[in-house]
Amino acid sequence: MSRWDAAQAEADAALAGVLAEQPVEVRDVLGPATRGGKRLRPCVLLLVHDAHGGGARAVALRHAVAVELVHTATLIHDDIVDDDWTRRGRPATRGVLRDALRGRAGARRPDALAALAGDACLALAMGLVQEPEASARVAAALLAAWRGAWREALGEQGGEVARGKTAVLFRLAAELGACGAGADPAAAGDFGETLGLAYQAADDAADAGGDAAHAVRLAERARDLAQGLPAGAARDALAAAPLRIVRAALPLEEAP
Repeated sequence: MSRWDAAQAEADAALAGVLAEQPVEVRDVLGPATRGGKRLRPCVLLLVHDAHGGGARAVALRHAVAVELVHTATLIHDDIVDDDWTRRGRPATRGVLRDALRGRAGARRPDALAALAGDACLALAMGLVQEPEASARVAAALLAAWRGAWREALGEQGGEVARGKTAVLFRLAAELGACGAGADPAAAGDFGETLGLAYQAADDAADAGGDAAHAVRLAERARDLAQGLPAGAARDALAAAPLRIVRAALPLEEAP
């Protein structure tokens, strides 16, 4: 099993453990909402943590789950804003709730309940991040993500929207991975942000036939930035990740 795949399995197990501790109504809603994700952000967090020597594994796992829950909240809210009923090839949270509420007298409309499900994700995430510096970084990332989503909802496009909607959570993941290992988060954050931009560019290109070469260039830049992290197998996995992610997103000849 590769280092990336091992981190993904570890993140899945940690997320399942956190959800198992929640009240049944939380499990019933957030279980389907978190199912099927690639766990890209938790993997980045755990591998950055390992690249900096690791040590505080319990902290890194809490933070990894928190980042995934923040990401899930943004997806739930995004589907409401975009009026999308599917996510990851399955009904989106609003679709699951719409089906569950059919014929139930007095129930609120599904979008209202979906918004509350997103709020539950954020509440759980903040409860998992107990360290002051990490908590401040999560709060700043949430505001930046909100601004990106707000700008997109108003019709804006371009790098600032991509940075706010996608790259900010990759940066947060990398920063928290470094912080949890007692390292300077600056270089890791730059890697995470560039990886997030590459992922968003690849996703845009796959969806709308955009500039695949741009996604590849960003992935190569992220790979180069990963080489600046401490040497070891975890760093090598991070350096390989950007092009791996772009390949998966782009079924195009231009993809490496």
